[in-house]
Amino acid sequence: MSSRLRDLTDRTLPWIAASGRLGKSEVKFVKCVFDDGSSGEAQFASSVCFLVAEFENNRGLVKQPMLVKYNMDDELTRNWLCLNEQFRNEVLVYENVIPFLDRDNTMISIFPRYFYGSAGESDDPSQYTIILEDLRSSGFKLSPEILDLDYAHCALAFRKLGVFHALSFAAKQSNPKEFTNIVDSLIESRLLERNSESYDYLYLRSLDRAAEPLLKNGEKVDEINNLKNRVKNIYVYFKNILTVQEPMGVICHGDFCRNNVLYKYENGSPVDIRFFDLATARYGSPMLDFTFFFFLNCSEKSRKLYKDEYLKIYHESLSTAIPGVEVPSLEDFKEEFRCKAVYGFMICLFFKPALMSSKPFNPVKESRESVEVRARRIVTNGGEKGTEVIANMLQEMIELKYEL
Repeated sequence: MSSRLRDLTDRTLPWIAASGRLGKSEVKFVKCVFDDGSSGEAQFASSVCFLVAEFENNRGLVKQPMLVKYNMDDELTRNWLCLNEQFRNEVLVYENVIPFLDRDNTMISIFPRYFYGSAGESDDPSQYTIILEDLRSSGFKLSPEILDLDYAHCALAFRKLGVFHALSFAAKQSNPKEFTNIVDSLIESRLLERNSESYDYLYLRSLDRAAEPLLKNGEKVDEINNLKNRVKNIYVYFKNILTVQEPMGVICHGDFCRNNVLYKYENGSPVDIRFFDLATARYGSPMLDFTFFFFLNCSEKSRKLYKDEYLKIYHESLSTAIPGVEVPSLEDFKEEFRCKAVYGFMICLFFKPALMSSKPFNPVKESRESVEVRARRIVTNGGEKGTEVIANMLQEMIELKYEL
């Protein structure tokens, strides 16, 4: 890590000072102070450190809290998790997509400030770097609840998601040619054919797990068998789900869930939210983002009570965020939800039980396991409760006649 830190202080932070990304005033880098114990802190698929960089301008010292994210050192893990593609895509989104979509500085109320990114195809992938504003200094933090967030947390997330998606509708209508160029520049960072083996155990075996309790009781047999037939080629199945039926196309966050949003609280209640981690951003239906959060972070009870309310909150925000922008109707979005709900559901089949597991995920160790060992872990995560949760989710999908 020492060479990385040296590069930060000798090259990167001085570059940021000269780049104008700290504001219009001329600034000079002075020094940085690292958070005790944070340097090299391991994240799910990256290494992160937090620091406060000090800069000098004509009015004195300016302190800027920053988060520095590095790609993983381990090449096998990077290839398995598509981390090289993810870093390149995220830098592209911060460098090109967000500035293009932004209107009236709206993006600063959605994402942290972006200071630096380095992830070129010709660069050493182990040196890929992204530097963002550390939002902790502004009072933002992860929600204390990991899985089932309450109404206030979910409503806030869907409201801000509507603002983000509205920027795509605005850009598509005002500058369609450049919007198409932006869409074409995005890098596929999740659905790659080289990982088809992983898709089989992530999705197909997780679906078998969810179906087993229902089939055991003789419930929903025809519907489950029909779904299993349709997902035999999971790669093609997902490609079809990801196909955009215009005008339902926006730049999606791509991994929109509790793990990638930070809340600000007043008297224990969430009052503001910021999104981060755009590594898997893509062009797709707005409901890709909505349904992932909905199934992963709304409880079964909340989904049944508030689905229409959440869609209404989202649509109202989408419709009013940018005056003059035309968006599909609420009824159109209800139908789009029905058609795309399976996207969030399929990911949550393995991800929700994994988040219920007491055993932390070790990507480096996991990348060296056989497919069978990985698959066995996937279908046992969360124990009996994990099975119950996804079985109930499958039953919900069928009973509410969501498209499978």
